[in-house]
Amino acid sequence: MALKRKIAFPVTEKDYLKLICNVIHRLGLADCWYEKQEIRYPILNKALFLIVNIFWVIFTVNVLAANCRTDLTLKESNDVLLFSYGLPAIILKVIILYAKKEEIKVFFKKLLEGEVTQKSNKKAIRAAKVIYVVVCCGFFSATVLMLYGIKDYFVEDIPIRVEVLYYPKASDTGLLVNFIRFLSVVHFWYIICIMQSTDYLCLCTLVFIKYKFIRVRMFFESLGKKSNSSQEFEKEILDGVILLKHALWPCKSLQPFFIVDGRRLRLDLVFGNS
Repeated sequence: MALKRKIAFPVTEKDYLKLICNVIHRLGLADCWYEKQEIRYPILNKALFLIVNIFWVIFTVNVLAANCRTDLTLKESNDVLLFSYGLPAIILKVIILYAKKEEIKVFFKKLLEGEVTQKSNKKAIRAAKVIYVVVCCGFFSATVLMLYGIKDYFVEDIPIRVEVLYYPKASDTGLLVNFIRFLSVVHFWYIICIMQSTDYLCLCTLVFIKYKFIRVRMFFESLGKKSNSSQEFEKEILDGVILLKHALWPCKSLQPFFIVDGRRLRLDLVFGNS
């Protein structure tokens, strides 16, 4: 009797953030997860990541260089303008991932410490699933763009493509040219994956921070209901302060100031540097 392989689906906030970080790392980008993970073939993985990065850098330069062409149609000029604004933003995201990799690891480790109540956890996961649906809509939009490319091939006799390259041009033909055009489609989907996964990581992080504060609010709302003495009540207050400090730490990393009664207060001065 064959054994069925169990598939582990994301259940907690940690599972979702780990999944996104693994997806980003599998795309050949920085490893932002704070836990060490075993890699079966490290040399092969490094070689593959190097090839992937060289591939997307070369095609990104090829797309940006299309601004130098003078034989573009009006639609092609609009596409070049779109990618000229979008690609630098994606490149900036990749640079930030590499530059802030260690800080992101420390941030996630601190963010995911402690336990979250089951009620808040369910709501946070539900919100993460909603964001996932939005990300899927982005992939659907990319598919529609590819279908428009097929339509342009039959209507305007433009070769099937989703990116306008410096080389090859529309008049170029041959096996190598068709292969490069195919790789341009792969490059398009690759940059969409980078954009969607990094955005999903940021949005999920903000959602989980929000539910940390919901947990703090729920704790203080139930404060004193179960305590039988002043000592127990005092202990609950101290636990609530520690819980609040732990919830505010990620906010201190994201934004050094917060507003109280119209005044800006530094979190590190109020709660210390720990």
